[in-house]
Amino acid sequence: DRVGSACSWYTGPSLLETLDGLQSVERKTNGPLRIPISEKYRDMGTIVSGKIESGRIRINQKMMLMPEKHICEVSNIYGANEAEEKTAISGDNVRIKLRGIDDGLVQNGHVLVDLKHPCHITREFDALLIIREAKNIITSGYKSVLHVHTATEEVILSKLLHKVNAKNQRSRAPPPFIKQNEKCIVRIQTTKPICVERFEDFPQLGRFTLRDEGKTIAVGKILKLVETNTVNAAN
Repeated sequence: DRVGSACSWYTGPSLLETLDGLQSVERKTNGPLRIPISEKYRDMGTIVSGKIESGRIRINQKMMLMPEKHICEVSNIYGANEAEEKTAISGDNVRIKLRGIDDGLVQNGHVLVDLKHPCHITREFDALLIIREAKNIITSGYKSVLHVHTATEEVILSKLLHKVNAKNQRSRAPPPFIKQNEKCIVRIQTTKPICVERFEDFPQLGRFTLRDEGKTIAVGKILKLVETNTVNAAN
C-alpha cells in the first residue's frame, strides 16, 4: 500500500509492487541432469543428498556418477519434507537412495548425470578471477583451495594470461602479478580431476571461490575447459 503524505516525494513502485514484478528464476527442468553431491551416508543402502541444478529424476532411472563413471539407479526419492516422491525437478533439494553402487565410491563433489549427457571432467581450465582479499601480490604458481558447487580441491594458478581493466579490455601481454581488487584471466590446474562446466553453460557448476588460510582470496567463473574428458555410457 502507498504511504500517502509521509513520503509524498516518492513516485516509484511500492514494496509489494516490486515483489510482484520480480521475474521467477528459470529452472532447467528439461536440461541435462546435474546433481552435485553434498552429503552421503549408508542407511539400508547408499543415500546421497544434493540440489538438482538441472534436469529431472524419477524412480528406477539410471544415472552415472562422475567423475568415477559408475552406473547406478534411483531406488527412492525423498523431498524437503522427508516425504517419498516419484519424481523431482531442477531446483529441488533431495535425498536419493541409490542401488548398484557402494557408498564408499561416493564423495562430496561428485556429480550425478544422465547417461546420454555426461558432464565435463577436467584438471585444467581458464577462468576470469577477481581478487577480493590478498595481503601480497599473486603470481603464477600460487596455491589455494578451490570451492566449486559442492567440490573442494587444491589448485595452482599455473598461468596469468591477461589482466582485465575496468572496461573489460584484456591486456595483450600476460601480467607478472595481480593484486587485490584486480581482475585477471588465469589458467588453473587441479590436483585431481573434477566435474565442472563453463559458466555460460551451467552457472552453478561454473562459478567458484579460491580460499587460503580461512579467507576468500578470490571469486571467479570458468570461461574455457582446457583439458576435458567426457564419456557416453549409453554407447
